[in-house]
Amino acid sequence: MTADPVALLPTVLRVFTDNTLDEAVALFKAYAEGGGSFAGDALACLDAVLAAPPPDLPQQMKEHGWLELVRETEDGDEIPLTFDEHVAWLRAATERFRGVVRELQHPA
Repeated sequence: MTADPVALLPTVLRVFTDNTLDEAVALFKAYAEGGGSFAGDALACLDAVLAAPPPDLPQQMKEHGWLELVRETEDGDEIPLTFDEHVAWLRAATERFRGVVRELQHPA
């Protein structure tokens, strides 16, 4: 892994490109099953990012993961998620990835 795990964020975010969250989790699982260090490096990166989210996190998520996270208003309009909502979304996705690693390490 690189000395700066946050530097891997653009690469890690690519698992979301053109994928739903479920599809991204399945892709992450395929990478994890394939061996190598991607899964561990990705979790270290995401943990570091979530510990101190960069101010441009939503822009990075959009640019590198094609993630345009919005919520629908009562009027049916879509508005972008706030910075904190982006962080919360990424935290939830990270926990799904962590669950994949746990499942692979400790199969039922």
